[in-house]
Amino acid sequence: DLTTFSKQGLRTLIVGMRVVETEEFDEWNQAYTVAKNTIDETKEAKIAEVAARIEKGLKFIGVSAVEDRLQDGVPDAIRTVKDMGIRLWVLTGDKTETAVDIARSCMLFSDSTKMAYAVQAQDAKDAEDKLLHAHAELSGQADTGLV
Repeated sequence: DLTTFSKQGLRTLIVGMRVVETEEFDEWNQAYTVAKNTIDETKEAKIAEVAARIEKGLKFIGVSAVEDRLQDGVPDAIRTVKDMGIRLWVLTGDKTETAVDIARSCMLFSDSTKMAYAVQAQDAKDAEDKLLHAHAELSGQADTGLV
């Protein structure tokens, strides 16, 4: 179960396949090349749209879950930096649960850390509102974490 793997801090990969005829691939590849060569703010959306065209009708092959271990000394180094009163920021594309588990494993968050969440904002105003709410929740606390 992917959620179980994610909560354990494992990196997951789902593997699927399908046979793609040469003509379909050539058409798709041409569209993908055009999307990759876009030079405005729509580039990522165009790439995602074209990629989604080929990722349909896949046969599930399997799933892998790999431990993404920290290098020796990382948790102690982070604890030392935090004990010195230095704030640490981590930006990640991980799922919320995975990011929190990793933060706990490297001692960025402890069991006593007061946490607030500002995730899944719909736009800039929503993000600002979530951050202001989180700030109010954490104000005056000693050991805090913002997700």
